Amino acid sequence: MNRIYFKDNPWPNGHAIKEFERQSRLEPDSGIWFDLHLRSEC
Repeated sequence: MNRIYFKDNPWPNGHAIKEFERQSRLEPDSGIWFDLHLRSEC
């Protein structure tokens, strides 16, 4: 699936995903963190 959907979306067919990036890192004082970057077609 290459589209993003969310509750009460005014676009019933969702948005096409243009870019998706994910990274993770370990912070010794607070644990594992996940960073997400999502850009949709407008």
